[in-house]
Amino acid sequence: MIRVNSAATGAKDGSSWADAYTDVQDALTSATQGDEIWVAAGTYKPTTTADRTKCFVMKTGVALYGGFAGTETTREERDWQAHETILSGDIGAPGNSSDNSYHVVIGGFQAVLDGFTVDGGNTTGNGGGCITTTTHQ
Repeated sequence: MIRVNSAATGAKDGSSWADAYTDVQDALTSATQGDEIWVAAGTYKPTTTADRTKCFVMKTGVALYGGFAGTETTREERDWQAHETILSGDIGAPGNSSDNSYHVVIGGFQAVLDGFTVDGGNTTGNGGGCITTTTHQ
């Protein structure tokens, strides 16, 4: 499993809570089919820039689980209600939705997204502002 915690200060390689990635997309990039990514409570954004096209891109067969305190050793220990984990598209001026990411999450084939609040997407085109899917054949 791969871990993410915005407060981690270790190696940032996802191998433990102390060495967790601090960015969700970095963990998704390193994941391969069959991996689980555990994300500690906090708010995570797809970019630190103003690029509205940036979003979290799920990968085929990868499971992304939120709601962790950052100490758990099994998924069953998490409490997603007590440890809210937010994927937010509010990348620009706080509270101004006109500069938010178009999409916050783009789904992947047989991917799992569980234990998250997803908000702050703002699109005028096709697909959802928060979650949209890709087409697979």
